[in-house]
Amino acid sequence: MTDSSTAAKEPDMAGQITQRIATYRPKKIDDDVWDSVGPMLQERVTLAKPLSPGMATRLLSAGAGLCVWAAAEHIPLDVEKIFSDETIERYVSEGLNAKPGGSSATIRSRLRRLARPATRNRTATIARSDIRPPYTPSEIRLLRRTVAAQRVAVRRRRLSALMALAAGCGCNATDVRYVRGVDVVRTVAGGLQIAVGGPRARTVFCLAGYEDDLAAAVEAVGDGPLVGGNGSSGRTSLASDLAALMQAGPDLPKLNVGRLRATWMVTMLSARVPFAALLKTAGVVSARSFVELLNAVPDINPDAVAEMFRHAGLEHA
Repeated sequence: MTDSSTAAKEPDMAGQITQRIATYRPKKIDDDVWDSVGPMLQERVTLAKPLSPGMATRLLSAGAGLCVWAAAEHIPLDVEKIFSDETIERYVSEGLNAKPGGSSATIRSRLRRLARPATRNRTATIARSDIRPPYTPSEIRLLRRTVAAQRVAVRRRRLSALMALAAGCGCNATDVRYVRGVDVVRTVAGGLQIAVGGPRARTVFCLAGYEDDLAAAVEAVGDGPLVGGNGSSGRTSLASDLAALMQAGPDLPKLNVGRLRATWMVTMLSARVPFAALLKTAGVVSARSFVELLNAVPDINPDAVAEMFRHAGLEHA
């Protein structure tokens, strides 16, 4: 016979574990970097089925170290690649520098536990992470005016390029570290096309409203990095370090690459960009982030929706 107090604690423990996974934020990892690797790691830990919040934290800590090291080593942020035996062993030997006292063996064990679910059918419930909210149009206008008013020319140009790449092209904090002037070209129609390097290499396109800012940055740097200086691709906190330098008043919202990218995502959803193309351009394999932003997308007139569905398959008729 199960004691009633014990039965009452079981679902509470499960809730505590879920909450710990969803709200975990490493102290020594920049927020923008965590935005890039956090959702994938939270999914790994959920699938590992930790039995306590403490175990969940230990798995998250071990996985966070691996993910950030992998990003710095330019290893693709793909779950099968990051949690492969080869990557884990390389991280333990190089990233941890073979720490004494058994800690390396402990971390290896935790990482292998996270790796085991990678080959299973990925249908388990993913712990919800907090998607950074998009900026409002008025906040974007205020941020752009503040950037344009920066007194230091280099800072003004770099911040302007950062906003153009994140809010205008959908780049995340990792992407912006790799974009150079040589990567930006004019399309036949006169727009700007950017070859993004790094772990999620892909082609992105600039919104018309940010083209002048991006073109000005390219003209200023030539073939060099648009946001950072030479060697900046190895700096994981580049975007947040730059945002922290912005001189602004107390009423200005904090400049955050995750929020700028979320603003771009909402803009694309509102413009009804084909979803398959949107996922590819965003550099994601899951639609979860887009789904969680749907509440910020304006509703379409019901009659217009009806016509979209009605005419969607005419080419097959």
